[in-house]
Amino acid sequence: MIAGCYALNDGLDLRAGEAGRALVLVGTINLYELLLIGLGVFLIRSRNIVRDGRTLLLLQAVFLADLTFLNGALANADLKPQLEALVRSFDSDRTVRAFETVDRAIAALDRNASPKIVADWLALNI
Repeated sequence: MIAGCYALNDGLDLRAGEAGRALVLVGTINLYELLLIGLGVFLIRSRNIVRDGRTLLLLQAVFLADLTFLNGALANADLKPQLEALVRSFDSDRTVRAFETVDRAIAALDRNASPKIVADWLALNI
């Protein structure tokens, strides 16, 4: 999965200041994150496959920092006014809170909390 995102990034040939390509990459990665969360929650809630759902949620945590890395590519873009709101909403504090949320969910699963309750809580807090 990570290799696919790397290939996407390489295929876009993203350079600093190319906001259009960066936004395509951000949208694609966010869609991928949504699918990982959805599938993880589905496996935990509907199928009670906690181990695989937990693995997907851990993989999703890797992608929480993607916008932080893409901020460098967007920093020199001509679309600065349009992107300022997006950058503010994905600051480093939000990324840290998201990592903490996933970590707390995994710790709750390790303490034998109900996977369905943990999945609901995680979906609401991310």
